[in-house]
Amino acid sequence: MREPISLDDAAYKAGITSSLFEVIMNMASDEKVSPVLFDLISIACDTNNEIRYSLDKEVGNA
Repeated sequence: MREPISLDDAAYKAGITSSLFEVIMNMASDEKVSPVLFDLISIACDTNNEIRYSLDKEVGNA
């Protein structure tokens, strides 16, 4: 098992993952994916944003 990463690294990775989700959401919208898949992607995006906000707050970036 890998060692845990620091909170700063986790906040950074959550931030870049938010950018990835933005691209995925735009592509999913353009490709007219099924509503169920779009909803699942949205849930994952929202969850990541909650994690990012929490990490940013914890490390003082918020």
